[in-house]
Amino acid sequence: MSTNMRLWIAAVLMLMIGVSERAQADVLYSTFGPGDSFNTSQGLTVSGATTMSGYNADANQFSVTTNATLNTIELALFVFSANDSVAVELTADNAGRPGAVLESYTLISLPFVPAKIITIDSTVHTELVAGDFYWLAVVPLTDTTAGGWNDNSIGAQGLTIQSSDAAFLTGTPGFFSTGQSAFRITGVVPEPASLALLATGLTGLMFSRRRKPA
Repeated sequence: MSTNMRLWIAAVLMLMIGVSERAQADVLYSTFGPGDSFNTSQGLTVSGATTMSGYNADANQFSVTTNATLNTIELALFVFSANDSVAVELTADNAGRPGAVLESYTLISLPFVPAKIITIDSTVHTELVAGDFYWLAVVPLTDTTAGGWNDNSIGAQGLTIQSSDAAFLTGTPGFFSTGQSAFRITGVVPEPASLALLATGLTGLMFSRRRKPA
């Protein structure tokens, strides 16, 4: 086997090692209690314009402590009718309130009361930056949607907003007495060791390609 071929194989193996080590997602932010517990009797109303509650969209702010690629969003939701649907949005922060939408997912066939934990696999894989603020929002998609986003059960605090419009131009962000809603953000954190191995392999490959035969 030629030297070049060996180096190609080594580079591929190093890449596979890096992918394998990155496959395990880490919890970046969570308001769930032990055993994924949450408040089963209290939460924020998510409702359309023609419901008794009027229009209500909700969002909770969070930040992460390390750079990561978004993997999953999990949150405790319920609705009252099979026709109800909502959008779950990851947004940037805009001066302390939800801003530009980074990812959005339409949810149908949601659980009826009581709430259950819904898991959304990210298809965009937004790069989350340590120290930056983001918002997770739930927006009703029909005028008759009526449901809720349950609170956490551990008293976890953070900015929360309930708005009468989908763009969150109304409503005042604040620290609600019952705490934030129940949700969890997971992501894949780059592994420095894997990146170093891959860089070493690719560097060796580059030099091997430049070397002239004797």
